[in-house]
Amino acid sequence: SKLPSMDPSKLPSKFPSKTPTKFPSMNPSKLPSKSPSNLPSMHPSMLPSTVPSNNPSKLPSKDPSKKPSMYPSNRPSGLPSKAPSTHPSLNLSQMPTRKPSMLPSILPTKDLSKLPSMNPSMSPSMNPSKLPSISPTPICHDVESFKAFYGANQKRVTCDKISKNVSWQNAVCDIEMTFQGETKKVFIFCPEACGYDCAPSE
Repeated sequence: SKLPSMDPSKLPSKFPSKTPTKFPSMNPSKLPSKSPSNLPSMHPSMLPSTVPSNNPSKLPSKDPSKKPSMYPSNRPSGLPSKAPSTHPSLNLSQMPTRKPSMLPSILPTKDLSKLPSMNPSMSPSMNPSKLPSISPTPICHDVESFKAFYGANQKRVTCDKISKNVSWQNAVCDIEMTFQGETKKVFIFCPEACGYDCAPSE
């Protein structure tokens, strides 16, 4: 009969219908179809799939999920995220970044560079090195503004002149001169120029 049964069977049919209905089922089966359609659904489900697709789309999603993937890809992204990750990478790249961050690292690197920084910080280190410096900073420095007058001709004496002239070193380094109200031997004002080691002796 071409008319619908008044008392349809509740058991599933063993044979597919020759003329399937064009209307969606009011009570669809929960089992996957053995012969799924190759055409896209006119009314796709709004719920996420519990089983990944065998043939995933190669196009990016128009409405991507905001939740992290349960099965993340091991390949690099073709379209990297515009928002940086808040967590450090577990597998760090061996290549330097093309656009390094201008902000300081929250977590310092475990593999320290052996080369000096091209743009060192002006602030003191929170974790200074415990190793001695290869080139220690001299303890004594010349007073660059030092200026006095020497001899009957009142020749002007500076640390720069003393450092460039051995005769000046021999003549003035061990004599007293007055600078800015203080009278001291010249090697106190110009220790580097006079070759004086003003480090405290042990």
